[in-house]
Amino acid sequence: FSTACRFARIALPVIAIAAIASCNSDATPVPPPLALAVTHGSAVVQPGSGVAIIATLTETDYTGGVAVTVEGAPAGVTATIEYRPGPSVTTSYTYFRIAADSNVPLGSYALTVRAQGTNVPDATAPLALTVAAQ
Repeated sequence: FSTACRFARIALPVIAIAAIASCNSDATPVPPPLALAVTHGSAVVQPGSGVAIIATLTETDYTGGVAVTVEGAPAGVTATIEYRPGPSVTTSYTYFRIAADSNVPLGSYALTVRAQGTNVPDATAPLALTVAAQ
């Protein structure tokens, strides 16, 4: 290789990396289209009763429908979802009630609250549920 070819083979990748680094260092992070937060990350419910949970759903540059579900609950634990408008057009509250049948085993369960839209990544939030006797 000539000296010019060796320089081009070394210099061009270094220049490209420097250009990419300088472009990314000034970039403002783009918020996800859907963001979900559970007001309290844990809840305790007694067998045969229920507990209310509030989640905040924020939509950024997304106007499609959103379905909120609760995953990972053991048999006998159900979630009833209700949507309510929030303080702005892009923020809404999702109220849900977690109910445990009287025969649900006592213990701790890791649940996931999931918001799903169309053609956007899902947003998730953890919820630690404890089924405990009085």
